[in-house]
Amino acid sequence: MPKQLFASTLKIVLTGILVALGALQSAFAEARSENIPFGDKTLVLTDTGEGEQFITVDGVELVRNFYVGVETTATIYETHVMVLASGGGGNACGPDLLILWIDADSKISKLPYDANCQTPVVAVANDSLIFVPYVGPGDSELLKNWSPEMGLVTSGRVDFAPEPGTDWATLAESPAMHPLDFFANEALYTEAKKLLGNNLALFALGLGTASEPRLEDNNYISNGCVPHNCGGQDSLIIVDPAKKTLFMAQQASPGFKYWPEKSAWSETASKVLSDFEKNRGAK
Repeated sequence: MPKQLFASTLKIVLTGILVALGALQSAFAEARSENIPFGDKTLVLTDTGEGEQFITVDGVELVRNFYVGVETTATIYETHVMVLASGGGGNACGPDLLILWIDADSKISKLPYDANCQTPVVAVANDSLIFVPYVGPGDSELLKNWSPEMGLVTSGRVDFAPEPGTDWATLAESPAMHPLDFFANEALYTEAKKLLGNNLALFALGLGTASEPRLEDNNYISNGCVPHNCGGQDSLIIVDPAKKTLFMAQQASPGFKYWPEKSAWSETASKVLSDFEKNRGAK
């Protein structure tokens, strides 16, 4: 199983689940407070017991949401730094991040990190925080660093890449547990890029919510949908490792798109495609 992409996908799914569970638990809990040390300050995390949490310092509210918590803490150039996470539950978006630091005058400054619904992993280096974005198939995202001296700056770009050296035989030996994991295979990813071109990222988005691929006539078959938009841009992928063949389709407006053209689809793939279309209103 391609571990890198599966781990990244799993992290996003688990983040949404944990945020949702945190909101659900807080909705049935009694009000409580917890002190969080931060340099010479003390943050107070309060759970209202009514599905809402907030963090204050010196009586000033910093953040409020269904779920709030500490993502990471660090000391950079003798500056105390903390990153808070807050989310509204569900898996539509990952938690928002808020960077806090204590300045030379012992005052807390804050800076929201705009992750556009994709919460990055926060890594701590000697001289900065590094916000490592999740990138899906066909995606490319900016890599950003934050330090007390420079603030938040762009330091590079992260592109999706499959696992080097993986081929069709690898895929047959280690089937994907989620359709997005198919693209971690170098041979399959190369074929997908050739067929999809600039449509790759949008097609992969349509597999965001999906179950484990099933095996039928030696073909791995899976379909999915855009999270919180099922029935809008659903995607279908069929992989035949033995014949080194890939079939893909996606809802469009109107109708459907196919890679390759429908006339080139195998008998097995065509039957699956017919059900996929009928279940989405095609006549």
